[in-house]
Amino acid sequence: MSSQIFSAAVVGGGIVGLSIALELQRCGESVLLLERDTVCGGASYGNAGHIATEQVFPIASPDVLKQLPKMLLDPLGPLRLDWKYLPKITPWLFSLLYNLTPKRFQHSHRALMALNSLALAALVVLLPQPMMLWDISFQLSFMAVAGILIAYKPLFYAVYTTNRLLRWAWGMICISLSAQMLTFPLLLHYFGSFATYFLLTNFIVIPAATAILYLALLAFVSMLIPALQTWIINLMTMIAGWMNTAVTTISQLPYAAIDSGKISILQTICLYIAVFSLMRIYHIISERHPLLH
Repeated sequence: MSSQIFSAAVVGGGIVGLSIALELQRCGESVLLLERDTVCGGASYGNAGHIATEQVFPIASPDVLKQLPKMLLDPLGPLRLDWKYLPKITPWLFSLLYNLTPKRFQHSHRALMALNSLALAALVVLLPQPMMLWDISFQLSFMAVAGILIAYKPLFYAVYTTNRLLRWAWGMICISLSAQMLTFPLLLHYFGSFATYFLLTNFIVIPAATAILYLALLAFVSMLIPALQTWIINLMTMIAGWMNTAVTTISQLPYAAIDSGKISILQTICLYIAVFSLMRIYHIISERHPLLH
């Protein structure tokens, strides 16, 4: 290796590593790319360059049982079973059979489709600008959406009420809690503080932001009626002003934030492990108690 000094080093010469290296080079950095084998010779070579966004159906499908004999007998089929490995995969096979019900299949399918849509949205954002991955706003926004996709429904159905107002209020609380579950470790890592009145704030921000979004659509539709469009824009400005004033007032309340100091990357990872472990424990408990579904 030459004695040249590089300003950045990228480990891994796959499609992700090359994209990051090229973007750094485009920004004027001197980049060293480290790859133990051939560039793009690993997973980036074997996946044929196809991003299978449509593959959102779980393996545990009732149709799999009908296709198993044909796939096993076909020498060119997608399934091959090494009978010597059978004892090791027996627990996994029992789990597969346990989940081969239409209800569990539909539940897994909806969850995979939601997460796959989120991943596709992230891909669309990152393809033109790979360095956006390290942007704080990008990380917080996508982790918030991921938290809502993963935790909202289990939280919402944990408490059941027939009262519409109470269901709406509980839904708002669940949205706030599920978003905070996956964002608070990042908030502690980057800012070292946590907003204690986030539930109260979201009761104001979510309805106001929703109203502004719908009004923006109305303003676009009413382009041919300038007077109506001006009135809608003024209403949007008024709602945004009320929202900002309310959020500012809440932030000035006593104990509005807990300042604990920034946590390290390792501590952040440990927090995420704890959060996902608690989610998994709740999922196991809910499987045994149908009322929590």
